[in-house]
Amino acid sequence: MTKTMTAGNTTFEFDDQTLSTERLAVLTSAITALAASKYAEDLLGETRTIQVLNSNTGSRWVEGKIYLDTKESTAGRYIDLTGNKSALTERGVFIHELVHLATGKNDLVTIQGTPVDEINLDQYRDLLATPASDLLGETVRYTNSIMLELFDEQPRGHCNGPINIRTRSPT
Repeated sequence: MTKTMTAGNTTFEFDDQTLSTERLAVLTSAITALAASKYAEDLLGETRTIQVLNSNTGSRWVEGKIYLDTKESTAGRYIDLTGNKSALTERGVFIHELVHLATGKNDLVTIQGTPVDEINLDQYRDLLATPASDLLGETVRYTNSIMLELFDEQPRGHCNGPINIRTRSPT
């Protein structure tokens, strides 16, 4: 069975067989807040359908689908802009993936503007070795604005993609 919600011009289809009632409530509440915000046009203005599905292999977006990994939103941590370790939230992970899907923004880019493949550790090391690098990334910056303004959540201080590599696939 699928639960459907439309906000702006975007229809969300939630797989309620794998997403709990609590998770659905968090996600629909986040979408409602986005729809009433200045971010609505950017994130919900295009006519499209987005499927929201459970995942056990990391949260991500792919061609009209957002996969959410409960492990990331219940056990994931990040360093906030005040230097404290903070918990990721289901809402924050969802909005982060929605920003990717709706805007095409990347997590990390080189100073030349080229997207960095976060799984390629050589590219990531090069990024870290460049003093002028932006380790926050354009998606995190935009998501931080949303999370702080709409939900009063402390902004993330980095894009943590490479930190999660070991939890996604043990080597």
